[in-house]
Amino acid sequence: MNEQEWKRAYDEAWRHRNNDCVEETDAELILGALDKKGTVLEVGAGIGMLAIRLAKEGFSVTAVDVSVEALRRAGEAAVREGVVVNWREGFAEALPFPDKSFDYITCCHTLEHVKDLAKTTAEFKRIARKKIVVLTPKQKFRLYAENYHTQFFEDPEQLSNAFGLPRYECREIDCIDHKNEFQGKAFLYVGELAE
Repeated sequence: MNEQEWKRAYDEAWRHRNNDCVEETDAELILGALDKKGTVLEVGAGIGMLAIRLAKEGFSVTAVDVSVEALRRAGEAAVREGVVVNWREGFAEALPFPDKSFDYITCCHTLEHVKDLAKTTAEFKRIARKKIVVLTPKQKFRLYAENYHTQFFEDPEQLSNAFGLPRYECREIDCIDHKNEFQGKAFLYVGELAE
């Protein structure tokens, strides 16, 4: 698919979804990985649940997604919640920000959807100053018809090798009890960048 087809596919998907796979327990794990208040770029923000939570916790948040439909819904949710988030349209492989623009990058249930993993991880490392926090399903490769997965991580080494950072933690977490869409094992990756 070209970029326009990709955007249309995700716009259509977000017209029929009401969650973005980030449970409260996931948000707590992500918040726990961030050192202190600062600037956050949430990549693959979906309808904004994590971005809004980060803003409520005092972070200055910019959120990116390829879907204008998701961003529209996220913006409406932020207004309802009384928080300010800078919503931007864009692809993870070509983020529209200067080098070292944000203290943290968070990316939850999105890395498995990117077209080009190497470009995406390079962009994350280019833009983050302190940490990159990623939550992604533990999955074996298979062809999906329902959810556009393009990247698969069967073990933590695949995820940590994709970033190639010398200081990181990558651990398996259990999301079996999730009520929303994703239920299963996942990896939480926290990579530290040299300051």
